[in-house]
Amino acid sequence: MEFKNLSKEELKQKGIPTFNNGEHYLLESNNEQETVVINVGNGNYLTVSVVKNAKTVDVKMHSEHKFQDLGEIKAFYDYE
Repeated sequence: MEFKNLSKEELKQKGIPTFNNGEHYLLESNNEQETVVINVGNGNYLTVSVVKNAKTVDVKMHSEHKFQDLGEIKAFYDYE
């Protein structure tokens, strides 16, 4: 997996969606299946399971070795 920090402007120039005014990171998957683990603090982790060419992703919030299924995730893109 390749990990890049890009500005919103760079992403928009490439036709890639952005979300808010925070830092944006582009992760490009090279394998059939990969999982990204994000430490969100206080012993909590967010996992994102990515399957190549899939139409959906699996996202879970983990806390104290348990997980909370976040259900259907909706994303809003700001193509200004």
